[in-house]
Amino acid sequence: MKKVRKKKPEEIILKGIGVSPGVAIGPLYRVDLEEAPLSERELLPEEVPAEILRFEAGIIETRRQINAIQGNVRRAIGDYDANIFDVHKMVLDDGAFIEEAIRKIQVERKNAEAAVRLVANRYSEALSLVEDEYLRERVADVKDVARRVFRNLAGRKSHMLDGLHERSIVVAPDLAPSET
Repeated sequence: MKKVRKKKPEEIILKGIGVSPGVAIGPLYRVDLEEAPLSERELLPEEVPAEILRFEAGIIETRRQINAIQGNVRRAIGDYDANIFDVHKMVLDDGAFIEEAIRKIQVERKNAEAAVRLVANRYSEALSLVEDEYLRERVADVKDVARRVFRNLAGRKSHMLDGLHERSIVVAPDLAPSET
């Protein structure tokens, strides 16, 4: 019988911005950004009222989730860190954001996903151009909220970290506060 030599696993070196100091050894959990393809379609005139209700239900569910996340963070590490989610709620409660999305559904007859994407992209582009660093950093919050709304509109309750069942080293292109 021939002996088979096991190949030694190749060492992989990853470079990035660590959020925890020191050295960690453990299983790796890799996360890719959850960018599922969004369906975009033109609505028939009679579909518009139901689509507005679906959009509003997606916003309400997203607000419920953000409130739950904020409550968990508040209990775990305190008010200061939980306050980051106030910005997420401000995006959801922004009357101009909501009205513009509804207008895209009503006037342009876009489905809810397309309306949210168009409005979120416009907000993100506008914020990325301002000189104020704090406001430029809000682009990530707008994108995080939009991703959560997309997930709710699609009826997906799973989250990119749902498969994480043991203490692991998480590697991702970016993790928003609501994801961590």
